[in-house]
Amino acid sequence: MKTLFSTLAFVLTTGVLTAQPVITDVTLANENERNKNVAVTYTLAGEAAIVTAEFTADDVTITSVATTNLTGDVNARVDVGRHRFVWPVRAAFPQTTLKNLKVRLTAWSVGQPPTYVAFDLTGQDSPRYYVSADAVPGGVLSRTYKTDKLLMRRIPAAGVEAELGDVTGATTSAYPMSRVSFSEDYYIGVFEVTAGQYAWITKGSVASGTDEDALVKPLVFVSWETMRGKGFSWPTVAEGQTSAHAVAATSPLGKLRIQQGYAFDLPTGTQWEFAARAGRRTDYPGTAATSQLDYGWYSDETNAVVEVGLKRPNGFGLYDMGGNALEYVLDLYGTTAETPAYGSCLTDPEGPTTPDEKGYRTRRGGSFGQSCSAPFAKVYARIPYE
Repeated sequence: MKTLFSTLAFVLTTGVLTAQPVITDVTLANENERNKNVAVTYTLAGEAAIVTAEFTADDVTITSVATTNLTGDVNARVDVGRHRFVWPVRAAFPQTTLKNLKVRLTAWSVGQPPTYVAFDLTGQDSPRYYVSADAVPGGVLSRTYKTDKLLMRRIPAAGVEAELGDVTGATTSAYPMSRVSFSEDYYIGVFEVTAGQYAWITKGSVASGTDEDALVKPLVFVSWETMRGKGFSWPTVAEGQTSAHAVAATSPLGKLRIQQGYAFDLPTGTQWEFAARAGRRTDYPGTAATSQLDYGWYSDETNAVVEVGLKRPNGFGLYDMGGNALEYVLDLYGTTAETPAYGSCLTDPEGPTTPDEKGYRTRRGGSFGQSCSAPFAKVYARIPYE
C-alpha cells in the first residue's frame, strides 16, 4: 500500500556568537487613540536576533492569545538597528481600557530561537517565531497552518540521552533498545505535510476550485527519491553530492530550501522517534496503548487519510505521529539497527549504513491501513518501503 508522507525536520546549529543581542531605548505610545493601536519602537544592538514581546497592564501579564495580531518587526528575525511594531489593542479588548500598559521585549539568539516557527509558503511573509502554542496567531489548529503555512515545533534534544527502540528490554525484539544522545535541538513539523502545503511548495499556488477538505489531508503517493532528488543518497554521500543532507534543487525539499532559506530535510529515524515519544517510555507515540485511538487514525476508525490535527497531540504538541499516513525518515531500512555496546551511547545516529538486499528506505508511525494494535503501529517499528 503506497501511503506516506513524512514530517519535515531541519536541524538548528548553535553557531558562534560575535556579540550578545541587546534591546535598548524601548518606547510605547498610542498610535491612534480611536483604534487603540499601540506602537512599540526599540533599538537592537550586538547582533541580529529574534525579538518577541510580552505586554502587561497594571502589572498583570496579558495572555499571549490576546497579542497574536502584532505586525511589524516582532516575532521575527531582525537586524541590528531601530525597529517598530504595532499592536491593535481594540481587536483584543474592544470594550476595555488598559491601564499602565507596559511591554517587555526579549532578544533570542538566532541559534537558540523560540519554541514555534511558522513559514509562509505563499511567500508573503518572513518566518515568524512564537514562544508558545498560545502565541501562535489563530491557534495551532487553524487551517492556515495546514495549507498556506508550515508550522514547526522546536524539540529540546541537545545534550539529552534517551532510550529508544523496544524499551521493555526484550532480548528477542526485532527493535532492540538503544541509548542515543543529540548534539543539537531541531524543529519538526507540527502536522504531517499536507496536499495543500505540497502544492505551494512545488507549484507556488493551489489550483482554483480545489476542495479545501482535500488540501488539509496528508500528502500521499510521493516517494523518498522524489522528495530529495534522484541520486541523492543517505547516509553515504553519492558522487557529486556535497553532503549527506544535500538535495536536488529541483526536488520539493530543494524548492522549499530556496524559498525559505533553511536546510529542511526529512528527520532521521532517531529524531522522529524522540519527537514522537515526547519523553514517554510507551509503545505508542506519546501515550499509552489503551488510549491510542485518541491520538491517531487507524483502520479501527477509517479506511482513508483524514484531515491532520483532529486527534489529540503528543507531549510535544505534535499531531498524527501515530496513524493517518506513514511517515518517511532519512534512514535506510536495515535488518539490524545501529546498536551501541552495553553502557555506551550513540550521538546523532544516522541509521543503518548498509541497506537490506532490496535497498529499501524506512517509514514510521503506522497508518489508517492497519489497526492501532498492529506491530507496525508501535513507535519503535520500522516499516520498509522501496
